Amino acid sequence: MTILTVADQPVFFPSVPISPELDGYIYLAQALCEGEFGANRLLEQQSRVDTITIYSAGWFGYLPLAPVVSVSLVEVRRGVDSWSRSIGLPEWMPLAGGAYSITPDSGRVQISVPADEARITYMAGFDFTQPVLEVQKIKAIAGLVLSHMATKNPGLDSLSVNPATGDATSHNYAKLDDYLKTILLPLKRYIPRSL
Repeated sequence: MTILTVADQPVFFPSVPISPELDGYIYLAQALCEGEFGANRLLEQQSRVDTITIYSAGWFGYLPLAPVVSVSLVEVRRGVDSWSRSIGLPEWMPLAGGAYSITPDSGRVQISVPADEARITYMAGFDFTQPVLEVQKIKAIAGLVLSHMATKNPGLDSLSVNPATGDATSHNYAKLDDYLKTILLPLKRYIPRSL
């Protein structure tokens, strides 16, 4: 699923006429939004299984991706005993729903049992068909990027558009102009946390 579609043109990039190249600009805008100068990750919803460190001061940790849409399984294990002696990592133990909580916006995981690690199966990201505020903000940023690329020199070393498919390919993101870097800056809040 792309962040923008042709149907978004009147709202998010009205200065760009519908043309054969538009799909290519949509894909390139998404590539920039999800690339190293933006979120540095796919923004659409995706299923994940991540193992995170649980901090003993409060029994919490953070998932690498947010927002968290749903959680299907939380498992924990503890590698030390009550005297902090290493006992090796045992098998994963599933937790019941009441034994953990997850803050969707931040991906913070709070558990109610001592553990060193948690393995969480979850869905994270955005549904770009929903008219929620955060999705609208991301679409607005992608629309600005698309408008800038379609109407001005985007600051890329080379941009090739396949006339048969309309797909656009950039051959160098390193030379983005300052305007595009500024537009993409708010997407950095979605950069994945390190595990």
